[in-house]
Amino acid sequence: MAQGTSTLIIVVMAAVVFVGGLSVGLLVAPALQEVEEPSGVRIVDDYGREVTVPQPVERIISLAPSNTEILFALGLDDKVVGVDQASNYPLEAQNKTVVGGYFGGYNLEVITVLDPQLILASSINSEELIGELENRSFAVVVLDASDIDGVFDDIELVGSITSAASEAQGLISNLTARVETITNLTLGVETPSVYIELDNNLWTYGPGSFGDDLLGLAGGENIAGSMGSPWVKLDEEFVVSSSPQVIITVFTPVEEIKSRPGWSDIPAIQNDKVFAIDGDLISRPGPRIVDGLEELAHVIHPELFP
Repeated sequence: MAQGTSTLIIVVMAAVVFVGGLSVGLLVAPALQEVEEPSGVRIVDDYGREVTVPQPVERIISLAPSNTEILFALGLDDKVVGVDQASNYPLEAQNKTVVGGYFGGYNLEVITVLDPQLILASSINSEELIGELENRSFAVVVLDASDIDGVFDDIELVGSITSAASEAQGLISNLTARVETITNLTLGVETPSVYIELDNNLWTYGPGSFGDDLLGLAGGENIAGSMGSPWVKLDEEFVVSSSPQVIITVFTPVEEIKSRPGWSDIPAIQNDKVFAIDGDLISRPGPRIVDGLEELAHVIHPELFP
């Protein structure tokens, strides 16, 4: 073979190898780039929104006290970098940076500086706030449970996106067992009528609310259970005519309720069945909702708990 021909063949082969290698590089490069990108898990939150949460999650902000209680109950307190103003439980939560509150507004600049990989919001947070946070490229997951089963689902969801799945299952198992203990005791018992007073304007729980759900599980019958809204403002005539056998207050002092004009004939007052409990236990959709159930059962059916 002539030297010129050999040289030409070598040059052509080298070009083919180069182009082939370049082609392979072009094919491989995107794959390598995709592997190097931060991984994430895609979930659907309680608002039906699809959200991609970066993994692993190391920095979390909670915008509602119920979310804060879930995070601490799962042992994620070291990953919580910010909480809302109302997050007062557990006590350790009060040592976290406050990012604002529902009534006073939230500080977007503080949130941005904290640089969370996950923000847990709730129904108390406005759509405008959630949208603004998403515009700043934060992963926002909204939790909006309306009953105990919904709380368990939210605990499971939070566990699944924060590498705390086993802790979540352990917590759910414990809470479920406690709920079953109460419901087994109250099964088939007489259900006294109950009025829960949320404030001295006579706001109470209607159907579809935590209070209504808890009263049923605790063996009571909500006097506002047939109303058309989860939150109901009653009038005194309705309360008196309903003749509740038990009154539970979370704000108004017991003695003030007992001394109201025209209320003296209510069975709950005549039989000294007016009780005060911590409103957070029956209003926050977090793990302590089961504490609230237990407390309700104890005051409604003291005979079951000698």
